[in-house]
Amino acid sequence: MCYDMIIDVRNPLVWLRRFRHRRGYGVHSPFAFGLITEVVYSPGRFYAYDRLNALHTLGDRLLRPRRRAVCRLLFRLSNFRQPRCVCVLGGGEKEHAYLQAGCRQAVLVNRLLPHSHLIYIKEWKEEELPVTEDGGLVIVDELKRNRVLWNRLKRSGIYQVTMDLHDVGLAFRREGMQTDDYVVNW
Repeated sequence: MCYDMIIDVRNPLVWLRRFRHRRGYGVHSPFAFGLITEVVYSPGRFYAYDRLNALHTLGDRLLRPRRRAVCRLLFRLSNFRQPRCVCVLGGGEKEHAYLQAGCRQAVLVNRLLPHSHLIYIKEWKEEELPVTEDGGLVIVDELKRNRVLWNRLKRSGIYQVTMDLHDVGLAFRREGMQTDDYVVNW
């Protein structure tokens, strides 16, 4: 719980601006509310956390505490979606390890495949938008750097549910759902 305090103190203006959007308040979609409360804000300790913590050095924990939270979110999202194929564009060994640990039978590839199940983007250099199959998920890391891609994903009409978590963006393709864009104070 001390970890959450570090995040809030580090950037209090962002936290205050997003205060009304915490823990699923104002979200009426059962899918989005369940995802926010059970995956994004999951309080549980998962089986791989202790083993994966060894990837983070002491310097990482002190200087970049938010990265471990993002990596754990990647683990929970991979565990939630259980993809057969994960396209990883950018990212290092930590992100790969967390995504692989979340779904052990998933195959990780370093290129964009047509109609993938889960796409993780840390560095985007392509012109065309990534497209997943129905029920798929695109995770855009470091939204400040990838803001153009994120805005194009939201406007494309391909993804029905998008969530802006400040440093991470989630875009879900759910055919038949109403298009919703959420801001989440995470």
